[in-house]
Amino acid sequence: PFQSHRPGIQILQLASFARALVRLERRDVLPRLVLMAPNGSEKPVDMAGDAYALVLPIDQDHAATSCRAVIETPANPPTWIDIDLESGETKSVAQQRIIGFDPTRFAVKRLFATAPDGEQVPITLLTRRGSKPDATAPLMLYGYGAYGVSSDAVFDVAPTVLVEMGWNYAIAHVRGGSEKGRRWFLDGRLHRKHNSFEDFIACARHLVDTGHAARSKVVAYGLSAGGLLVAGAMNAAPDLWAGVIGSVPFVDMLNTMSDADHPLVPLFRPDWGDPLSSAEDYDYMAAISPYENVKHTSYPPLLTTAGLKDDRVGYWEPAKLVAEVRYRSTSASPAMLVTDMTAGHQGSGGRADGNRKMAKFYAFAQGCIEGKFA
Repeated sequence: PFQSHRPGIQILQLASFARALVRLERRDVLPRLVLMAPNGSEKPVDMAGDAYALVLPIDQDHAATSCRAVIETPANPPTWIDIDLESGETKSVAQQRIIGFDPTRFAVKRLFATAPDGEQVPITLLTRRGSKPDATAPLMLYGYGAYGVSSDAVFDVAPTVLVEMGWNYAIAHVRGGSEKGRRWFLDGRLHRKHNSFEDFIACARHLVDTGHAARSKVVAYGLSAGGLLVAGAMNAAPDLWAGVIGSVPFVDMLNTMSDADHPLVPLFRPDWGDPLSSAEDYDYMAAISPYENVKHTSYPPLLTTAGLKDDRVGYWEPAKLVAEVRYRSTSASPAMLVTDMTAGHQGSGGRADGNRKMAKFYAFAQGCIEGKFA
């Protein structure tokens, strides 16, 4: 039997077994497994937790009596589980161990912020277990929200280090991703891209209002198209942020999308528009592109990075944004650009390079909340 379309529910993976067809789908942000028996009856598999990521390993034995899945959270490294294909019962069979890391020290929560148009924007929050929302903790808020890519609640040791330092860490699942289905994606692209910015700002304000962040200690962090997100939110609400971090940020969208010789521009037009052929697209990009919309006002500290060999986001994009912020900002806060002379879009090395990058970001963030850049 076929599964009819259900608005807001996205099928992520299918795994076929003799005893059942296993469907991994996302419903209201959370992934879940559904077992479909040969007669068409379905049994959902319950997973514990407010926020988690779930995947099905490929090439499983068709004759198996159980299905293997991998589940993880921002506080828990990947755990391999077996699901009985008839009863749906789950059993943990292995877990990634990290020397010196104790997952019981952390807690993961799922919150929702109300956007200006009434949409409920999901937030994944990582905190120290037992900590109270007393409006004193600094917060790093991460976001992406583009190309239909969901920011899954996966495990990453770097944010746990930040939380050990007394911070809270949150992911804003803004429109432009697919966390709440295809409509969520479509509502954050083309002429609706401003929704992503407004969602991100709403998440920051909600975390402050609920005591999960100190009002003057919220640092925004975004990568690539997430750099567009945080820079757009910086322009829209510069007084909200203690600091802004844009890693290889896509911040000069109008000029980049006007470059007909750029090999990736034709691929990006469905998401951003075509300013060369549409006056409406041109005007909309001009209204939201971060570089074109830096204002004469007080800006927070800004740190951007670039890779000299980046063929997706040219190093000149963050360079132009930094120059414009330096020119127009009325504050004494620095606007900085760090260029890796050997890197492309994803960095220049492996794990050590990534750790050095995050250490740099966290040191900057700590300096922001301590007033070292005032």
